[in-house]
Amino acid sequence: MAFRKETMQSQIGAVIAAGNPTDRPIVTMFMQSGPHPATFAMFGAVGGLIGAALIDTYFFTVTEQAVLIHNASGMSSRPKSLAYAFPHAEAGARIVDLKIAKAWSSLYFHLPEKQKPTRFRFARPWRPDAEWAATFLTNARMAGGAHYPPPPPSAPMYG
Repeated sequence: MAFRKETMQSQIGAVIAAGNPTDRPIVTMFMQSGPHPATFAMFGAVGGLIGAALIDTYFFTVTEQAVLIHNASGMSSRPKSLAYAFPHAEAGARIVDLKIAKAWSSLYFHLPEKQKPTRFRFARPWRPDAEWAATFLTNARMAGGAHYPPPPPSAPMYG
């Protein structure tokens, strides 16, 4: 079970190298979506088990070639399968907001099949990586001119 940032980064680096030996991670963040992790901490070990079942965990990695989002195990924090891959400029266009807080910050990112942006939460140790990634990807979007259209509305606006 990986708890240290360096261990998690080496694990995701090995998974990326196995999938594409020519690509190299620049920054990696361990992120969660779903209910706030602190909610389950109030209930001790039982709350932790319930939280692991309700929270989706991911590795968000900016590599030299693309942005990769891998599913991760909620119990062991190990990377699993590749969920999404985006070119840098497109990933920059999918960033909606970055909110920095003391303990848990949030990156709002538009995933392809979702109507609303997904809120990825990340803990304080990952904050510098998230700030760098958001700046890098926003600049890539500006330089590349990528435009990500918003998803269609769920109901007609008129009539």
